[in-house]
Amino acid sequence: MSRISPTARLSVRKLVWILLPVLILLFSAAVITNVRRHRAPVRAVRRTLDQIRRFDPDAVSMLISADDPMGTDPEQAEALQKLFAHFDYKILSCSGQGKTAEIKVRFKNIDTRALARDMRSEMLRSSLSDGHGSPGSEKTAPASAERTDSPLQNLSLVNGLLSRNEYELVSYEGSVFAVETDRHWSVSPDSSLRSLLTGFLREYLQDPYLLSAGEVLAIWLDQFSSMTEEEWASYLDAEDFFSTYARSSSEIDRLYLNLISEFYHYEIGQIDENGSEAVAQVTVTSIDMAAVLDSFRNRLIEYAGTVQSLTDDSAAMTEAAALCLTDAFRMDARSADYPVRIRLTNDGSSWQVTDITGFTDALLGNISEASEAF
Repeated sequence: MSRISPTARLSVRKLVWILLPVLILLFSAAVITNVRRHRAPVRAVRRTLDQIRRFDPDAVSMLISADDPMGTDPEQAEALQKLFAHFDYKILSCSGQGKTAEIKVRFKNIDTRALARDMRSEMLRSSLSDGHGSPGSEKTAPASAERTDSPLQNLSLVNGLLSRNEYELVSYEGSVFAVETDRHWSVSPDSSLRSLLTGFLREYLQDPYLLSAGEVLAIWLDQFSSMTEEEWASYLDAEDFFSTYARSSSEIDRLYLNLISEFYHYEIGQIDENGSEAVAQVTVTSIDMAAVLDSFRNRLIEYAGTVQSLTDDSAAMTEAAALCLTDAFRMDARSADYPVRIRLTNDGSSWQVTDITGFTDALLGNISEASEAF
């Protein structure tokens, strides 16, 4: 077995010590070159994101609203400033080849999904209050809010929500792409970047299931809580409801509508969803017309037993009957609960209330059944 001589071992050591600095130099040069190659696109991304963080108007206009002109409305600028008031970022890594680089970034901003939910809720309430989506019949009662393809289309709404509400800060990651043109690296303001910067607000607003069936139903049912007497009369078609032909007919109708409004309440129970269909069990609280008509009958019987009823003509008897009904409403009206099944359908845009069979009768205090018993 041959052995390496001391002289040979010394020569190898010398060679290693000679080559080691060269290897270190080559390795360092490779690292430096790689760092320099990545530094330029990272610097371009950092420059752009710093402009957003400082709320540079030019950067915001270029990157956010390239297809949504903002105009010069101060409220729009205020809304955008609030939207990016907590914007921050951290660059995680950079990779790429040639003249394209991918920079992975961790973003931090308000919870835009929560903001989108509030936006959709407000749009639905506004749609209902404007009469768009209010029920037109017992079988069709659409309740939906038009989606917007632009998350900043209604900046007045965004401004109001950000002024009234506080949203948690959330983090999310994404990739920003930089390209080199004429030895200059820049970030392209495409739709992907706009989605990242706005926290995917556009995508959330386009989600047909952003609001649950129960949330849409609650907003739809809430509209009745704030309806005026005229709106109740219009919805229930309450014109001379009881056809008493007495001078107090209009007063009786008003009493009826006011009591419906006063007693109105709802409680959503179980909701069964099957794909794009949902059925909700709802308890509607309204006036107990069975109790009112029972009181009315007793008062009529009492009147019929008086001498006056024998001497009254038909007009006087009509007025007396109207007075009995008025007193029944004023003195013996009470509330009652009525179970109702309400159907909703998701049409690919949002949930809509599509079948309210029995709901109007519940509002009226189950008057049909009470009248038959009367």
